[in-house]
Amino acid sequence: MIPSSTFLRIGFLLLSSLTISRCVSISALKNRMFSGSELNSGSSGGTVLQKTNSKNPIISSRERQDWISIRKRAGDDQTRLYAILGAGEWEVAIQQAKLLLKKQPKNYAGLHVLATSLAMQGDYNLASFYAGLIRRFYPSRKETKNIEALAILNQGKSNITDIRRAIKLFTEAMDGSKSEFAAGLNLGNLYFRIGSSHLALQ
Repeated sequence: MIPSSTFLRIGFLLLSSLTISRCVSISALKNRMFSGSELNSGSSGGTVLQKTNSKNPIISSRERQDWISIRKRAGDDQTRLYAILGAGEWEVAIQQAKLLLKKQPKNYAGLHVLATSLAMQGDYNLASFYAGLIRRFYPSRKETKNIEALAILNQGKSNITDIRRAIKLFTEAMDGSKSEFAAGLNLGNLYFRIGSSHLALQ
């Protein structure tokens, strides 16, 4: 059973979700992931809310040029990777993430950026594969559960089991991070599509 507090969070997102679907939050730009990076400066942080297969973010706390500047000045691989992601350069992000993973196969930033970039291009199956590696190597991390849910819903015709699994993953992604706005929008959109949240939770 999904907690009632989750329904409250879904409620105010539902209206927005009527026109927005398949969203990804690029919100991992936090102090725990970067040391001494300018990504941590200021209260705006590094959150980007993006619709897949789109170059224009729905919400971004920084201008694209800012991400490009951060990338140029970055002193470490993961800062550079997330700056590329923030700039919406999916192909470059995929290439650079793969290069990093060749050297460090379990590197979290490499796996996360690769999974996110693939999802942004609509390759949900491959994105889900890398998200699954994150779940395996970093079981406490919740950021990619949103991607796993999108993969389930975009694998073809979804049945009630698929929908329940997606609801569970979207909810876990939301509960795992306060900045995981995309999972909330995707969950609200899913409830709208099936017509009744109560039917989905029985």
